[in-house]
Amino acid sequence: MIARVHEKFIKTRRAFILHEKLCSFFPDNKASVLDIGCGDGAVARHLMKAKPNLQVTGIDPLVRADAAIPVTKFDGKTIPFSAKSFEFCLLVDVLHHAHDPFLLLQEARRVVKNGIIIKDHKVQGLLARQTLRFMDNTHNCRYGVSLPYNYWTPSEWQTAFERLHLKPAKYNSNLQLYPAWADWLFGHDLHFIGLFEIKK
Repeated sequence: MIARVHEKFIKTRRAFILHEKLCSFFPDNKASVLDIGCGDGAVARHLMKAKPNLQVTGIDPLVRADAAIPVTKFDGKTIPFSAKSFEFCLLVDVLHHAHDPFLLLQEARRVVKNGIIIKDHKVQGLLARQTLRFMDNTHNCRYGVSLPYNYWTPSEWQTAFERLHLKPAKYNSNLQLYPAWADWLFGHDLHFIGLFEIKK
């Protein structure tokens, strides 16, 4: 029942708004993008339609038969590309699914030239972890996605960025991904999108 409500009222709206928000983080000129943990490829497809100069490559531990873009399978740890292979890396709600989020972020840092665009969660506010676990289970459990619930606090995010010499270039935590009746519970301070560039 909950999954059907999510599919009908939330998933489609969320994907559309999310791709609109993400578009503003990418340049209009030609750029190569590695979509790490691309899932069904819907976000990448929307991005390439809105910005035809983007060339998006997808990788994921679970390759879905109905993926909207070609997807290369990887182990969720080691990215199968050489250093600085892409201008940008994209991680949309991926790092909290990794058993070692820092290791995967470090791999993204290795294969990127310019910056990493991250959409993820932050543990902040009353019952934040419980709310995020509920959202994860509702959206991902039926697809067999790994659910280690590795959500980071703002200070943990900051520490990771400092260790990897990444600096915030653009940041948005007011995403309004959900209808008004749901955003007060599932939105507010739990989500962010950021572009983190390599410190020169």
